[in-house]
Order: sequence, then C-alpha cells, then structure tokens
Amino acid sequence: QIIYGQAVVSGPIVFATSSGSNNRYLHLVIPLAGHECEAITSVWFGDELVGTLDGSGNVTTGRFAGKMRIKKHLGSATQTVDTDLDTESTEWTVDHRLRGITYIYVRLEYDATAYPSGLENIKALVKGKKLFDPRTSLTVWSDNWALCMRDYLASDYGLRATAGEIDDDAVITAANLSDESVTTP
Repeated sequence: QIIYGQAVVSGPIVFATSSGSNNRYLHLVIPLAGHECEAITSVWFGDELVGTLDGSGNVTTGRFAGKMRIKKHLGSATQTVDTDLDTESTEWTVDHRLRGITYIYVRLEYDATAYPSGLENIKALVKGKKLFDPRTSLTVWSDNWALCMRDYLASDYGLRATAGEIDDDAVITAANLSDESVTTP
C-alpha cells in the first residue's frame, strides 16, 4: 500500500500471538504502508479514537487507558525490532525488523468492558511517503500532487522512469501552481 499525502488506513494483521497468564495479552502487528512514512498521528479501534499515548505507547486516557499499548514504526531503512514485542513473544525475534514498512504494534490487555465487541478494525491516520522535490533537491513529506506524480513516475511500483525521462521543469511549474493559495468565495 502506497500513501501519498495523508490518509486513514488499515492493513492486514500479519502477526498475532498471546502472552501472559491465561493469555491475558493479545499482540498484533498491522502494516500500514510498504514504504517509509512521515508520521502516524492518530489511531482508532473500530470507530473510536484511541486516547493519548505516553512515551512508551501506553494509552493513558479514555476507555482503553491501561488496557492498550500502541508502538508506531515509520519504516526507515535502519528500523530495528520492536523490543517490547521481541521481549513479550517467543516467535518475534530481532530479525523481525520490517525495514521499509510502516506498521503499528498493538498490545491489547483482556478486558470485556474495554472491548465489549471483541477485536475491531484498527486503523491510523498516516502522513505518507516522503517525496523528492526538484525545486529544493530534498526528499521530505509533501501532499503536493505534482510531486506525488513525479514519485509515481520514478518508482519501482510506478512507471520506473529514469531522471532523463522526467521533465523536472514541468514538475516544478506544476508543483509551484499546486502550492499557490487560492481564495474561495
């Protein structure tokens, strides 16, 4: 899945296991994008926005406070294993780094009150792919449609155009137009 700009997305559960006495904890890994992203800003469990997360990913407010932990991984080329999942699961090891994949690791603590409908769809608001901008020669997050198109033209999952096949002057003109503010009545 490729994310340009911002989007609320979910993904398949690619790993699930339980741990603790009486399988008290459910551990889930959910990939959101097949590339590095800028940020994962909000997470929903079903249609309910998950509360505030502390520095360790523990939910500290709302219905899921003390019953859910969410660890966000942005898919860098040097991404390492989620140490909490590695510690709490015998199947997830230091070799499970998911480099180049933006994902969330969610740990749910069993509580019939917190999860009356059981496991619901988990989704997140993601600021997507970092894009090359020929105006600055930097690769940064942007929702500029012209830069998104340029990325698609050049990407392995797109048209695989070489730098010589892309008219960067036209991209720059389109990107500048896209960045103009327009007053609406």
